Amino acid sequence: MGYLSIIICSGINFICISIVNPHYEDQIQSVVGVVFGVLTFLIACLVLLQDRSQRLLDYFHYMKARNGYVEGGVLMFMVVWWIIGVQFITKPGGIAYQASNIYYSSWGSLVSCLYTLNLWSAEKDLLSIAELTSVSCTLKSWWIHFISACVVFACSINLQSYAIIWGLVSIALSIFWIAVHLNFFKVWGVQESGWFELFSSFFLIFIWIVGLGIFTADGGIAAKMEGDECKSDLSVTDTEGNCTLMLFIEDSEGVIRNYEVECSQLPGTIPGSNLYYSCWSCMLSSIAIAFKWKASQALRFAQAQAERQQRSEQNSGDGYIGEDEEDNTSR
Repeated sequence: MGYLSIIICSGINFICISIVNPHYEDQIQSVVGVVFGVLTFLIACLVLLQDRSQRLLDYFHYMKARNGYVEGGVLMFMVVWWIIGVQFITKPGGIAYQASNIYYSSWGSLVSCLYTLNLWSAEKDLLSIAELTSVSCTLKSWWIHFISACVVFACSINLQSYAIIWGLVSIALSIFWIAVHLNFFKVWGVQESGWFELFSSFFLIFIWIVGLGIFTADGGIAAKMEGDECKSDLSVTDTEGNCTLMLFIEDSEGVIRNYEVECSQLPGTIPGSNLYYSCWSCMLSSIAIAFKWKASQALRFAQAQAERQQRSEQNSGDGYIGEDEEDNTSR
């Protein structure tokens, strides 16, 4: 299932990139974008081919080589490979915004590689995503918020936007609370499911309500996933470097006329980016933290009650032992 999803997503990705209009993106970016999908497509095809045909197993068994750790190394490489690939393909103004299939297949390839690595890790009884995120009720939402904030931060750097402040604040808070849930600050007495965690979620909800109102408004940097850039295959650049664009406008008489406009006279354009989805993901994960906080507090209260009852039973048991010893002594 995991390798099949890698084949499907990687295949869609490199096929769609390879047929993008060459007048829009330069050939170097198209070729580099194709390489990411081709490599993982070929690796996954070879793995499935050997697994289904059962050929050459005496020479090399991919699933069992070095007790299966060769497969884990390859999957780890593919995850890192697609982290770089997603960053390159879906960067602000990148080739991913020429076709939705490119955008979604890029993220789908990364998720497929992570999913397959997680299956392998669970099979080997190593650290899995479920074990890493199920320590408490709100930890999974904190992880989602952290990843989304990292995407906001990276996109904001490329766009030179003050959305970088929102990203940094969310990253700092999410790292702190992830560390708290993993008991890194237990010696300092900081625990999850307290009022401070609830206030932190309320603070994040507030700043992301403001952030969404600014960034996703009409003309904002995250108003649309695909942005507002004019496609360069509609413009013409002469030998002197002057850029002009042909606009077709219907006049008051209902006649469509064409007008030649210099690109410099057009309003500023906003490149497509991951900001739209990542901003909403930060907002929704903040709300999820607030909703799950009550369940987390109830679980913590139940655990405290169970520990208190266990201690009382131990103390009462010690008392009974002491009384029996006194009786034996008196006899």
